Amino acid sequence: MNVDTAAIAVSRERLLGGWELEILRRFRDGAFHREPMGSGAKGRLIYDASGVMSAFLMSLGWQRGEAAAHWSTFLSYSGPWTLEGDTVTHHLDMCAIPQLIGTPLVRYVSFETPDRMLLRTAAHTTGDGHRSHDELIWNRLG
Repeated sequence: MNVDTAAIAVSRERLLGGWELEILRRFRDGAFHREPMGSGAKGRLIYDASGVMSAFLMSLGWQRGEAAAHWSTFLSYSGPWTLEGDTVTHHLDMCAIPQLIGTPLVRYVSFETPDRMLLRTAAHTTGDGHRSHDELIWNRLG
């Protein structure tokens, strides 16, 4: 069933609460490219009413040690969040990857249903000249 995501308004209240990752997909030049954390990646995302958020993403193949330092297998961060229109920004003040602290992560928000959210990263050009963006589908917990 196709749902008109524009019909479900984005609001602060709709974002609040806990979310579980369904899938993380990378698109390249407008077409599906791969799942950057592999099939079955897991994740939790929490937006609280005080304006703080927390995210945790991991591949099923994550192992302690060197793999933990690489964002393609494990990523955890937290910080304040802001919403302007359909754009949510995560302002990182804690992160498992220290180089990302202070980096704002911008996500475009839409809702397929009130309990199913799509977060899309801004498109960027990769080192080899391709246009790329990620899409994360989240299901509300509870």
